[in-house]
Amino acid sequence: MSQKIPESLYREILRNMPICCVDIVIKSENGILLVYRKNEPAKDTWWLPGGRIYKNEKMEDAVLRKSFEETGLKVKIKKQIGAYETIFDKNPFDNSFGVHSINICFVVEALNHEAKLDNQSSSFKWINKIESNLPDYVKKVLSDSDVFN
Repeated sequence: MSQKIPESLYREILRNMPICCVDIVIKSENGILLVYRKNEPAKDTWWLPGGRIYKNEKMEDAVLRKSFEETGLKVKIKKQIGAYETIFDKNPFDNSFGVHSINICFVVEALNHEAKLDNQSSSFKWINKIESNLPDYVKKVLSDSDVFN
């Protein structure tokens, strides 16, 4: 069974080691869903939905959970794209240290189309091509996913 960890412990983990996350390319008839992040890391950028995998949680279960938590969308997993990493200067707490994450990325198909955001993001948009102003990481994942071909 998966479980959350206390915030104080999570801070220590972030300070001392990489975390394992899923990032999700959500595809629908509207395009690919991006969220505009309100919190660090990646604050004020268009990003892929996703987040950390809990202890004893399978990656696929994390994809389903994070998709629904962050976007309100139920999804069907289509494929795993690959593993990537991100290194940020800031963290979600006090920015006294950065965040290093190992990200396993998946392409999923949205089963419903009414996105409803959680408190991590302020906005969302559907895109139909890789936009030049997106962060390099997001462009790389979208390119590798072949969702626009």
